[in-house]
Amino acid sequence: MGAEREANPSVLDAVASLQTYSTALSDFTSAWRSLYSDATGVDSALASRLEGYSQLELLCSAMDGPGLRAYLIEHREELRDPARALDDALLVAPDPGLLVLTAAAGFCRAPPGEGETNGEAKVSCRLLIDLLDRIRALGVKPSPEAREEARAVAADWKRSKRIEAQVVFKNETIAFLLLVGVFGLVPDVGGTGQVLDLVVSISSRERAIEIFLGLGLDLDKQMPSKIHFPRFRKITLCTAKLDSNYLA
Repeated sequence: MGAEREANPSVLDAVASLQTYSTALSDFTSAWRSLYSDATGVDSALASRLEGYSQLELLCSAMDGPGLRAYLIEHREELRDPARALDDALLVAPDPGLLVLTAAAGFCRAPPGEGETNGEAKVSCRLLIDLLDRIRALGVKPSPEAREEARAVAADWKRSKRIEAQVVFKNETIAFLLLVGVFGLVPDVGGTGQVLDLVVSISSRERAIEIFLGLGLDLDKQMPSKIHFPRFRKITLCTAKLDSNYLA
């Protein structure tokens, strides 16, 4: 009987390699199951935490500016109490000021006539005014990042020359002054003189007093001397004494 045949070395190598891969595959499968279990737990925890949040609040919590803008434009007529709904949602955002700027970026930073029709521009401007009003009402202190972005937005906006004192579309001037007031940008947009020129240009509007007070300027030293709104100075001083929140 002949000597037993020795095993082919290549077969032994293949078996050893297969055992190694098998061990590695087993380790990978175990690690994957553990990761999947952790991910499922996180997903469940998130679902539990987000339960009861409105879509508006979810958009704000995710800092989804474009999504917030689209939602507000699409559902504007459906919101029973827009101010309250916005307040609740903005307070969920990690950085409300930056979120508002992101939501309004398409309007603030686009040159006139680009991307939007006149009607769309008016809707976007109204949306920006609403958002800035809520930020101010909530007393949100802008983060350094939000203030820096606001400074850049204001610079782009001024370069577009849509907020000169002679413009017809006064809501844009109102929105710009709200931006300046909310983010404390008077020194960054030409100083007190240029800002007051804009205030004078909207002095016939009901909101002129409120917007002036929101700029945080010294009433006695910086009240516009050429104001056209009847009894503007007297009413403003009375309002300031009654509501010191505007001077914060």
